[in-house]
Amino acid sequence: MPRYIEIQPSDQLKDYVECFWVMKKNESYAILDDIIIPNGCCEIVFPSGKGYLRSTDGVNFKKISEAVVIGHRDKYFFLKEYQDDSIDFGVRFTPYGFAPFINGIFRMTNQTEGLQDVFGKLGLNLVRELSEHQSIDDKLKCLELFILNQIPKQASVNSFVKEAVNYVHQSQGTLKVNELMIF
Repeated sequence: MPRYIEIQPSDQLKDYVECFWVMKKNESYAILDDIIIPNGCCEIVFPSGKGYLRSTDGVNFKKISEAVVIGHRDKYFFLKEYQDDSIDFGVRFTPYGFAPFINGIFRMTNQTEGLQDVFGKLGLNLVRELSEHQSIDDKLKCLELFILNQIPKQASVNSFVKEAVNYVHQSQGTLKVNELMIF
């Protein structure tokens, strides 16, 4: 059975990163089917081994075998994980945390793009650097440093926006537009 753990970010990243995560898989199961529920968060995923199959309709699956950025989702999707002896890892951003890293955050809604497509040469360099590390701890430190270095100098999460997004996120889809007027 796969083993999933979450690791809290450093204090410097708490406004941006919800957690780093690690999925240790083994060959005891051929393929694990999951429905991924929307959580309003962007993620960067580094699959290893055979990767994943992803689908928005449960029929047409696309293989994900390289580092990807998964945009914030407002729709569920299907995921099939190959169970091989491998360790996948990634970072889940807070609902508002990925915005300072990309122009046009809304173009990422329900989208999956290659890390290189989003970050260009920097993304390619990150994948190369990660491949040079053997331990998962070293890989996560490298990923954390990458994110720290990408925070724009002027970036700060506006407290009004942060509070509003948290309010919407905590309502789990039950919030009415007029309820936002309290902000």
